[in-house]
Amino acid sequence: MQLADLRHQEFCTKTTAERLLFQAKKNLSQQQEMFPEIIGLDRQKRQLLEILGTNNGVLLKGNFGVGKTEFAKSVFRLLQRYYQENHVYRISSCPVHENAAHLYHYWLTGEEAHLQNICPVCQHTMQRTPLQEIKIERFIPVEGLGFARVQGNEDIEPEKIVGMYHITRLLEHGDPFDPRVLQLGKIAQSSGGVLFLDEMGLINKEAQYAVLQALEEKMFSPVQSRQSFPVDFLFIGTSNPINEYQIHPALRSRLVALAIPRLSLEEEARMLSSKRKEMTTEIALPALYIRYILQTLHFFSDAELYLGPRSSIRVARMALASAALENRPRVSYCDLKQALYSEILGQCDSDQEEAMLGKLQSGLIALTEFLERELPCIKNLHPDGLGVEIPGISHEDLRFYVQEYQDHHDRNH
Repeated sequence: MQLADLRHQEFCTKTTAERLLFQAKKNLSQQQEMFPEIIGLDRQKRQLLEILGTNNGVLLKGNFGVGKTEFAKSVFRLLQRYYQENHVYRISSCPVHENAAHLYHYWLTGEEAHLQNICPVCQHTMQRTPLQEIKIERFIPVEGLGFARVQGNEDIEPEKIVGMYHITRLLEHGDPFDPRVLQLGKIAQSSGGVLFLDEMGLINKEAQYAVLQALEEKMFSPVQSRQSFPVDFLFIGTSNPINEYQIHPALRSRLVALAIPRLSLEEEARMLSSKRKEMTTEIALPALYIRYILQTLHFFSDAELYLGPRSSIRVARMALASAALENRPRVSYCDLKQALYSEILGQCDSDQEEAMLGKLQSGLIALTEFLERELPCIKNLHPDGLGVEIPGISHEDLRFYVQEYQDHHDRNH
C-alpha cells in the first residue's frame, strides 16, 4: 500500500493516549470489563486509565506479586483492541512506527508544522522518493513492536533504552539512515504502544536518566546521534517498596504514583480460583481449601516474610502435584500441609528456617478447627448420610469435607 492510498481509507490521527482512552470508553459503554485478567482493584483500574489517558507516565508501587506487571500487560491488551478495530498506518521503513497520517498531511499541505512529527529517517526517505510512492502498512502492535519491556537490573546501559548509532558501521556503509547503522532501543520499539520499565529502582541511574527526554519532550536521541526522533508511547514503571528510593528523583518527579494494594481475602480467593482453571490437571481443589491456603499465608506473612499471591499460586500447584503423585482425584489436607510447609520455609532465609518451623508446628490451624469454623454443622454430619443443603457447596464436595473432618478428628482423639 502506498501513502497516496490513504485518501481512500479511514485512518487514525489520535495519539496513543487518546487511543487508550477511546477504547476504554467504548468498553464501558458496552459494559465490558476493561481489564478482565485482573480481579478487583476497580479504583486502581480507573485511576490508571485517567493517568495514562492524559498522557502522563505512571509508577505502579506495591509488594511483590500484587499484579503490577499484569496491569502493564492489560493496558497493552486494551490498546491492542483499538488497533484491531481501527485503522492505524505506519511508514514501512520508519524505525519509530510513525503514524503515516503525519507524512500524508505534510504531502497534502506542505506545512512545516507537520515536520516535527516526522522522524529523520522518514524525512530522508521523502527527499529521494515521491511521497505518493512511499510504502505504508497497517500497524497492530505486538511485543517488540509497540510493546517494549525492560527488566530492572544494574547492567542495563543507556543505549539499550535510546538506541545508538554505530560509527564504525556508518564508515562502512556511508549512509547514516542505513538500517544497519542505527540500533534501535526500547523507546523506539515502544512507539505507538507501551514502554514498561519493571522494577525501575534496580536500573542504574544513567539508564533511568535516558528515559527523561522521551517522557518530557516525546523525543529521544540515540547515543552518538546528532538527531532526535519523535516518539509517541505510554509509560508504565513499577517498583516494590524496598527499591523505590533508588529511582532517579528527576524521573520520579515526572511520574504519577499509583499504589497497588494486596487483594482482599475474598478477591484473592477469586484470583486463585481463576488461576486454578488455567492449570491443566483434572484434580479438584475444593473451594474451602483455597480459603485455607489464603488464611494460612495471610497469618504467617509479615514485614520480614511476605507471602503474597505468588505464594498462594505455588502452594496450589504443589498441592495438586502431590495429589497427582498419589493418584487422588482431590487435593487432601495432607497435600495442603506439605505444600504450605514447602512454600513458607522455602521463602525464609537460612537463619529463619528453624524459628519458622517452630511457628508452623505450633501455629498452623488444625483442619478440624478450620472446618468447624467454616461449616459449623459439620460436627453433626456423617459422609454416609448428609441430608443437608449448603449454598455454594456441592454434595460431592461436602461429602469430601465431612470425610476429611472425620478422619482427622478420629486421628486426633
